[in-house]
Amino acid sequence: IVSSVEYQRSKAAGVSGDKIVFSGVGKTKAEITLAIENGIKQFNVESEPELNILNSVAQSRNKFVPVSIRINPDIDAQTHEKISTGKSDNKFGIPYNEAIKIFDKASQFSNLKISGIAVHIGSQLTDLKPYKRTFLKIAELVGILKSKGHDIKRVDLGGGIGIAYSANSKVIDLVDYGKLVKNVLGDLNCEFEFEPGRLIVGNAGLLVC
Repeated sequence: IVSSVEYQRSKAAGVSGDKIVFSGVGKTKAEITLAIENGIKQFNVESEPELNILNSVAQSRNKFVPVSIRINPDIDAQTHEKISTGKSDNKFGIPYNEAIKIFDKASQFSNLKISGIAVHIGSQLTDLKPYKRTFLKIAELVGILKSKGHDIKRVDLGGGIGIAYSANSKVIDLVDYGKLVKNVLGDLNCEFEFEPGRLIVGNAGLLVC
């Protein structure tokens, strides 16, 4: 989910808090408080200031909150520039070269439990090459973080797999995508999370403007 309204809708639909991941930029203090008070699996953190707010709210509620830190791997997703989110000039996540410093700092917060890494490089991807480059960097980073004592248990690989908008559209074979995840990341001994939003609901309606 990426908002308090989506959180409330999920809960109303019977989803328990320990199955909800709160992603997205611009989380408000009120939204963070709502999720902490009513249960959350993890927050995918976008920035250092967000870590400060999360810890402050968690402290005030005497809660311990699991967080994954979103890394910007500086990978060109080869998609439209308006839906590319993984290059260094895109304002999403922690820059790859600052990741270790941020993980070290995050581990010192009293009420945060660092549980993993999150990444999302863009939407409507139709080629596996950007995914492979991203996964290789994430695998390297997880290894470094574990060697430094960080208990990385989860890797959120985001979404972005494109869908067919016409009969001749090029799309990714999901079996090949699964094999790529297994081959590059399968030895990390982590739980994987995926965000295949468009892939699931893209064919469920039409937008008429």
